[in-house]
This record gives sequence, C-alpha cells and structure tokens, in this order.
Amino acid sequence: MFFLNESMPNAWAPPRGKIAVNRGLLLALNNEAELAALLGHEIVHSPFRRGAQAMQRGTLLQGTILTTSIAVDDSQS
Repeated sequence: MFFLNESMPNAWAPPRGKIAVNRGLLLALNNEAELAALLGHEIVHSPFRRGAQAMQRGTLLQGTILTTSIAVDDSQS
C-alpha cells in the first residue's frame, strides 16, 4: 500500500496486489469504517487485475501455439 501527495480524491489497485490512495481521498473520509470500506473495495480489485492479466497471457500463449501448430502442419504437407 502506498500514499500519494495528491489533492484529488482517488484510490486504485495497481497490479501485484498493491493499493494506492491519494491524500485528497484520505482527507475526505469521515471515519475508520469508511477507510475500511475503501480498502476492502480496492482489495477486491487487486486479485481481479492479476487474474485478468493472467487470462490475457494465456490467450496470447494459446494464439501463439495455434499459429505455430498451423505453420508446422503446413510445412509438413
């Protein structure tokens, strides 16, 4: 988790399980419950991003394997 000295209220979950929160958002929170809700929301997004990235890599790998398979099959014909 890291904090940025930015006045605009914002938080996000960059890849690799991190959470970023701007100072402006921290100042806008009224209590610990709101902070807990914010962190919970961002935690939910973090694994999804890693999963989405893994799916993209898997799709790329499948495409590469299919293309290679077709090329090898054509060269043997």
